[in-house]
Amino acid sequence: MAAQPDPGDLKWQVMPLLTGDPADTEARLAALHGDARRIWLAQIPPLITDDYDQLTDKWLAENSFLVKEYGFESANSFAKMTLFLPEPTVFDAGAIATAPQPVDADFGDLIRLRGVDIGPPLVDGRSLPLDLYWEPLAPVDARYKYILQLAVPDSDPADEDGWRILAQTEREPYEGAIATAFWQDPGKTILEYSELRFDDLPTGQEVPADVQLLVQLYDAESTEKLPVTASGSGTVDSGGVTLILPFDLPTSGAGQ
Repeated sequence: MAAQPDPGDLKWQVMPLLTGDPADTEARLAALHGDARRIWLAQIPPLITDDYDQLTDKWLAENSFLVKEYGFESANSFAKMTLFLPEPTVFDAGAIATAPQPVDADFGDLIRLRGVDIGPPLVDGRSLPLDLYWEPLAPVDARYKYILQLAVPDSDPADEDGWRILAQTEREPYEGAIATAFWQDPGKTILEYSELRFDDLPTGQEVPADVQLLVQLYDAESTEKLPVTASGSGTVDSGGVTLILPFDLPTSGAGQ
């Protein structure tokens, strides 16, 4: 069965506290901030009347790294979800552990995928956490997007490039909040918390034995794909732009 996150790994808190000094709210936020890997702020603005002059928003903005805001409209309200990280996930060489699955594949002699970390499925099997360890090999002057695909070989000519795609994610690193054009320090590691998105994620027993993880990088403006110039622990397709990596789906444990 697809594993669900351990409830102990997810912490929920209504903010601000409706009684007590605003310092009590700040103390709660600081405690959550110290333990969290990601912080989601969920708001329904019509129901927010005071919030101690938006104390929660201000504290998170001043003490966290803003990644993305999402809006959800309905007939009677507008909900907003804001994703924060406790710290920017950019590390000096040697300051972060080696990725659980080392890759060390290079795209265009410009960007290296040092490794990946695949977590167990979340949200009824519709999302699979996938951490990406990126490293610029030289200052990057363009914005690149990546495509992740979970795929199996397929001889059906209707399937693009001979692959049957089970899941796909396409985006800029951190939705552009840490865009590659900001990657000016070779040797740094950018740890990105990404994911693969499924309509229906099969259990480990249902995943084909030959499932692979496909990775591409392309220029967001020109759409030109970067060639794979070093395959590391993977292989390269005949077109030279797709990195093919082995993939093992975790089936137990809690995702983060």
